[in-house]
Amino acid sequence: MPLVDSQRQAHRHAGRGFVAAGAGLHGEQARQKAEQLAQLAEPALLLLTGTMVCGLVVMLYLPLLQLGEVFSQF
Repeated sequence: MPLVDSQRQAHRHAGRGFVAAGAGLHGEQARQKAEQLAQLAEPALLLLTGTMVCGLVVMLYLPLLQLGEVFSQF
């Protein structure tokens, strides 16, 4: 029986190594995909933020410019 027990333990350890290697590979692939997605999303978010800031600036200055037109009529 000790031989059977040692073989069982050897198979358990080999299975753990295989699963751990597979999990490590999957984790590395997921990390690479996340980095690629971040590299693609960063410029898009930058453009979106710039567009929002420009919109806010226009919304703030537009009433001032219209007010200047009102005073220029007098």
